[in-house]
Amino acid sequence: LPLPAALKSLYQTTSNAEDNPCKHEGRIRSFPHERGNWSTFVYIPYEPGPAVSSFIDVVLECCKAVVSLKPSDDCHISLTRTVVLRHHWIDSFIESVKDCMKQLPSPEIVYKIIIVYCNDQKTRTFIGLTVAEGHKSLTAAVNVLNKSLADFKLPPFYKEASYHMSIAWCVGDYTDQIEKQVLPQLQVAFQHFLHAQYDQWMLNVSQLHCKSGNKLFSFQLAT
Repeated sequence: LPLPAALKSLYQTTSNAEDNPCKHEGRIRSFPHERGNWSTFVYIPYEPGPAVSSFIDVVLECCKAVVSLKPSDDCHISLTRTVVLRHHWIDSFIESVKDCMKQLPSPEIVYKIIIVYCNDQKTRTFIGLTVAEGHKSLTAAVNVLNKSLADFKLPPFYKEASYHMSIAWCVGDYTDQIEKQVLPQLQVAFQHFLHAQYDQWMLNVSQLHCKSGNKLFSFQLAT
């Protein structure tokens, strides 16, 4: 006899949710949402000070004639790709990362120039600040994290790592337009801000964060 519909609904195996970009400012997922899969990445958190916040306002104003940008609501420097963790892997992965981070020194980061780039899927354009100092420490952290990722058969960080912090973004690929029409002006403005308040563009990193779905984990670095 066929199972009643009420029982079938308890054991549904298809749990993919429809992606609706309208619910998250037009952004498109890089991979489909599936129950039990948790979007995860490790990063350095950054809270912009007054000078950085003012510069972001300048960036939005300068780019307005080309494209309407949105300020990044979560400034950070990524140290892994965004990967997919199964829910039952999370605790083991977090413990693995925590063990690896214990011996890493706290790096000092200084930002250098403005860059414009697009994500791998060509669905979003970003304006970011590249890291001028601190590459050696960041690379050491990435190498350690890559080992943890490999244990879970997850992809490593980009081979040609470009450490940067996104400060503004828009939907679509506008890299050519921004680079040709606005970027030189932004570079000049950034140099003025940098020279006026150099300390505002430095970051002493004391901890890393890992975001997995709606869970947030922190890892303290050695002092």
